[in-house]
Amino acid sequence: MRLRFLYLLTGIGAVACASPGQAGGDASGGSVQATVINEYVATLTVYAVWGPSRTRLGEVGPNRQRIFVTPLRGELLAIGFEAIGAPPTGTGDPRQEQYAETEGLSVGSGDAVEFRISAVSFGRRPSP
Repeated sequence: MRLRFLYLLTGIGAVACASPGQAGGDASGGSVQATVINEYVATLTVYAVWGPSRTRLGEVGPNRQRIFVTPLRGELLAIGFEAIGAPPTGTGDPRQEQYAETEGLSVGSGDAVEFRISAVSFGRRPSP
């Protein structure tokens, strides 16, 4: 059975302070707070995507949300995510690749953005 999903992204920009104990963060060089709300049916591994590079932030369970603080590394922040337990990239049918990225949001130091993942359209993983 093959299911097709679309991803839903809601971006909200606001000024916020980084909370201690969150993933990542470097207040001296500026940081961005990203709230990821996972409304998808599986646990997702989440990445901060700054242009061609990405940094693993952590995992967000189904019907959960998590706040990550990541150092500012550019002007556009996207969130990459993959479903836990998906087959490794390149080992099977491309329709089963379990990685997707949101569109980039323009961010600055101290900004807070929200990414709401309600369903996912998976595609090929970008080159490392």
